[in-house]
Amino acid sequence: MPLPHPSPPVPGTTDVPFPPLRGLPSLTQSRYGLRGNFELVAPDAEDGLWVFWHNNDPADGPPPETGPPPGAWSGGLRFAAGHRFDDARIAQSVHGPDHLEVLARSGPQVHRYRWSPGPGFTHEGVLPVRAAGAVALAEDPLGTLHAAVPLPGGGVAHLTADPARYPVLDWRTLRTVPTDGEAEAATLVPDPGRPGAVHLLVQAGGAVHHVPPAAGPPWTPPVPGVAHTAFADRDGALHLITAGRDGRLRALRPGGAGGPVTDLPVTGCPAGHPVGLAATACSFAPGRADLVVLGPDGPSHLVRRYGPDGPWAASRARSRVRPAADGGPVHRRS
Repeated sequence: MPLPHPSPPVPGTTDVPFPPLRGLPSLTQSRYGLRGNFELVAPDAEDGLWVFWHNNDPADGPPPETGPPPGAWSGGLRFAAGHRFDDARIAQSVHGPDHLEVLARSGPQVHRYRWSPGPGFTHEGVLPVRAAGAVALAEDPLGTLHAAVPLPGGGVAHLTADPARYPVLDWRTLRTVPTDGEAEAATLVPDPGRPGAVHLLVQAGGAVHHVPPAAGPPWTPPVPGVAHTAFADRDGALHLITAGRDGRLRALRPGGAGGPVTDLPVTGCPAGHPVGLAATACSFAPGRADLVVLGPDGPSHLVRRYGPDGPWAASRARSRVRPAADGGPVHRRS
């Protein structure tokens, strides 16, 4: 059964499929728009990266002069041409102010890109470590940037960068987490309740492992999964979403105060093994979370509106745009 479109068409707009994507995407809530739009970055199927934004303005507000209507995705902007990327991560930074940070892996190299008003995305060099798996990126509430890089031969390097000379970042290795063999992917999740604390999740050997910010046991034993994403809600609770070898999605959350982990199925996605997952909490709607699933037939957008035990509603992710008067392309290449 095909997935529905996210909302009824708006007069004067048209829905257009996303361009072909590959690898691991990333999703974050930015500081742009009335309530903070979502920013999605994903590798192009052949060359460069694509970025899309989701209009989170109230539906009853004035219609935008440009861009998608509320509740819809924009057309894509391709940047970083000249590299074929395997995965990408995006984070909203307080520095700049409010610049966007991107790390993207092409083979063993991890490239850094920065978005700022005017210049758009600029290349800011490569990280000083070689990668063997999907990298992670996060900025903690204190403004320190973190990266996690699966290393050739095993282990995950957790790097930090002091933003004192931003946009110049000097990365240093904070710790190296051992793994049983090479890790396939890593995810970093800042803890909103503990400034400076960052959760690390490592996908290795067909399971996802939680590495807590400080000494102490993880909140869950290793969880089977061949793809994963994670986010923290406004109360600081960590949520993990995994895809099993059968393609089914699971959402796990801690019970709090050492309680048991709740394990719920995520339903509504089209059949087929997901290529990548990306999720974020939503600041303007308590209990809401958004998940993008990149599958063999393109991306789907899932929304959970009613708290951690609520159902997920899925729709096909498509760009909703006003056709350009000059007949120009919906998806632009920088």
